[in-house]
Amino acid sequence: MNSTQSGDWAALGRELDWLETVLDARMAQHFSDDPDAGGASRDRPPDHGNSALGALITQHGLAHDERLILALALAPHLRPEALDAYLIRNQITARRFTEFGGTAQDEAGFRPTVQSAVFLLDQSAAGRSDLGQRMAVVRLLAKEERLRRAGLIELDAPLAGHVFSCPLEPGGVLLRRLLASHAAPWPTAGGIAATRIESALGWNDLILPATTQLALEQIVTWARFAPELAVAGGPARLFGPGYRALLHGPPGTGKTLAATLLGQRLHQPVYRVDLSQIISKWIGETEKNLARVFDESARHGWILFFDEADALFGKRTDPSSANDRHANQEVAFILQRIEAHNGLVLLASNLRGHIDAAFTRRFQTVVHFPEPGPPERLLIWQSAFAGSDWLAPDSDLQRLADEYPLTGATIVNCLRTAVLAAMADGRRQLTDAGLTHAIMAEMRKQSRLKERAT
Repeated sequence: MNSTQSGDWAALGRELDWLETVLDARMAQHFSDDPDAGGASRDRPPDHGNSALGALITQHGLAHDERLILALALAPHLRPEALDAYLIRNQITARRFTEFGGTAQDEAGFRPTVQSAVFLLDQSAAGRSDLGQRMAVVRLLAKEERLRRAGLIELDAPLAGHVFSCPLEPGGVLLRRLLASHAAPWPTAGGIAATRIESALGWNDLILPATTQLALEQIVTWARFAPELAVAGGPARLFGPGYRALLHGPPGTGKTLAATLLGQRLHQPVYRVDLSQIISKWIGETEKNLARVFDESARHGWILFFDEADALFGKRTDPSSANDRHANQEVAFILQRIEAHNGLVLLASNLRGHIDAAFTRRFQTVVHFPEPGPPERLLIWQSAFAGSDWLAPDSDLQRLADEYPLTGATIVNCLRTAVLAAMADGRRQLTDAGLTHAIMAEMRKQSRLKERAT
């Protein structure tokens, strides 16, 4: 088990510890004549940071009661002894307490129902159950609410008729996110106009200026505190759902890698939206294609990444034809879906000046990815050789960083050329001459590409 998996299981353990604390307090309150007994039942839930559970809580903005419902549904599968308190019997009737709900067999332990969640979240002493509180729990479990809409909770029967006896089970999406090993694949896009992007690199491989790093950390901070912001009140009540960030800068400066590594750090898959498949000449098809992408993203917890966003959100002109008006309507719909999305949406552009100002105002963060200067270039060169003996003693990385204004992507291209040339010669070291030759070849290639573009 790697450290990431260990951290994920530890987070689940802390959540179940919290459930047991709340249940113990609730039992003390229920069997006490003092309505203030068991005050710990409203204790602040644990913070799970960047674990898979923390990412799921952040993505869906799950509040205190919703988290307890999820923990209650998971407990029979992960820690069945946590629910033994529900198995106690009434000494007078020799039966289990009806208000606890659930089902139980001799060796199978306790299986919670909606009534079990109602009891856990009720703050009333024995005999003082509040009907309003009972119905509030039912509303949390309605099909259109996020627990069931996002596939986090499943009920064996619809919320009609025998509402409170419906068995409470963890949903398929919840199980995939929390219980499957990290080697298991995420749900595929399956006909959706989006492709998952991944990287073998880590956060420390992302070499950027301090201001860019700080802006990316702001996105991570939002992900950490999103659940609290959803219920914080005060100024937070003015904030809309989700988070939108524009990543802009020249090609090869790390925008796509940053998007990928943000997903890695937040334990959420990143899907690049294919605008060529989204945009359709047929009226209504663009909106339908985009709706499917956002619906799947909300259900599975994807981070959406729109590359070359200036092609979609470029400066608009006054509509002079029906086609222009239809194009503006499509853009307006896309913008509306992005703003209403509860998760993280990243848009990348090589040319920020081409983005319509009306769109720019809607981004919570605008992150500039400049071309690296000599200090950043040196770090990129050095990191490429870290922990290896591929660098020949005569190679002068400081000179390469000072003399050649390359981006991170072009440095990688140079390294690829140099490594292949060395391997073809039977060598396992890159000399200064070999690196310089690869750089000159890359610069000639880039020059030709620029000539063709003009």
